[in-house]
Amino acid sequence: MHVNRREFLRRTICAALGGAGLYSALGNLRLVAASVGARHPYTFSDYKALVCVFLYGGNDSFNTVVPVSGQARTDYVAARGALALDGLQALNPAAGGGPGNYGLHPSMPELASLFNTGSAAIVANVGSLLYPITQAEYQDGSVPSPPQLFSHDDQSTQWQTSRPDDANANGWGGCIADLLASANSGQVPMSLTLSGSNRFQRGAIVNPYAMDPSGVTRLNYSDDGPDSWIMGSDNTDGATAYNALIAPDTQAHVLERAFADATTRSIANYRLIASALAGAPVLTTPFPPDNDLAAQLQMVAQLISVRAALGMSRQVFFVSTGNYDTHSDQIVDQDS
Repeated sequence: MHVNRREFLRRTICAALGGAGLYSALGNLRLVAASVGARHPYTFSDYKALVCVFLYGGNDSFNTVVPVSGQARTDYVAARGALALDGLQALNPAAGGGPGNYGLHPSMPELASLFNTGSAAIVANVGSLLYPITQAEYQDGSVPSPPQLFSHDDQSTQWQTSRPDDANANGWGGCIADLLASANSGQVPMSLTLSGSNRFQRGAIVNPYAMDPSGVTRLNYSDDGPDSWIMGSDNTDGATAYNALIAPDTQAHVLERAFADATTRSIANYRLIASALAGAPVLTTPFPPDNDLAAQLQMVAQLISVRAALGMSRQVFFVSTGNYDTHSDQIVDQDS
């Protein structure tokens, strides 16, 4: 595969910095990455958000969308044996459910309702392949298949990057952000995660900003008043010293500059986001209490509600939930 000089520099430097955007550390070389966005300026008159809800642990998709009749049902029951499900949530053919042959897991009435009203869709027969491949070709090894097919960790990475041929590839959410970030007028990153670091949002230009479902996490050594417990009259000298360490253009080492730049951006981002959220409207949509996924999605809804204050027309959010790794007690565990 031919790689030109600019692409070689971008890949090499991003790998060395663990995926950090070029602009975060390398002074004028940030133009190498920024030029990508400059070639693709976008403006939009509307707003759209991509919200990735990632299910860690390998949900059993064959017991999620299930055939209810015909030869597909016969084959399903024969293959699944004691795991075969009855009492499925019907999918309306008029809403795109095919000839009425499929239903959802019995514990998914809400998603079935969304599908039947045209508010949700199922994307079937997708996965991380290097080439189109048949069962016989897989078994005899005549066509290459993705590495580590039975490793949850590797498969999670491949789903988040769509690149099983490149273990260090950026995420497809990050690639979208790299292309569309120019549409936003605000300073806050286009990508926001409510579930920690992830490969899905890693880009060459846009770095995701991580938040807690309860709000922004403030840096202890910053002069932000009562919300920073280490600040105030007790440690003003500490804050002064720390601010001097991250002052612009005062670091001699490239990694020190990278750290200082990242810290400075983080402080600026959480101040902007906290200010916007302080004026957020009260949500009327009920979110279940004591539920981690619901808490993440509630914060996403709050952030979307203040999009105008943040200058956003396109955003990428990442939330997650887990415990789908059902090696045993499949019926009970997946139902829960």
